[in-house]
Amino acid sequence: MIPSDIFWAVMRESTTINELGSLDHGPGHWARVLENARALDFPCDFLVVEYFALFHDAMRLSEFADPEHGERGWKLAHKLGVPDNLTETQATQLWLACRDHDHGYTSVIPTIGVCWDADRLDLPRVGIQPVSELLSTKAARELINDPV
Repeated sequence: MIPSDIFWAVMRESTTINELGSLDHGPGHWARVLENARALDFPCDFLVVEYFALFHDAMRLSEFADPEHGERGWKLAHKLGVPDNLTETQATQLWLACRDHDHGYTSVIPTIGVCWDADRLDLPRVGIQPVSELLSTKAARELINDPV
């Protein structure tokens, strides 16, 4: 579980909230990503997934093209000391998941796959339907009724 001081620090420092005022990429989206991950019920490191949900879009400067926002989200996590509370593997997975979540990749690493799938399952909020080719887990493909 994410400590409350980390959560509130993100709320204070998030450019997505405080500068962009985003409705598409803000706290509502972060919460749905977490809900989607829970719905996947896929074996993974759920602490990393929780942190991903909070940080992956926290530092957006644009609703559209913003290729560095995931890396900025990771840098905020680092600034707030999150890696100090994670193993090296967990920190690396969080960094990779945040950095690359919007590049259209899939992952065979279960935790990263769950992070990306949970995010992509919330694409209908912006009028985009997830496609199975961009989902990492069978559980996510089944949720969109495409078990391929």
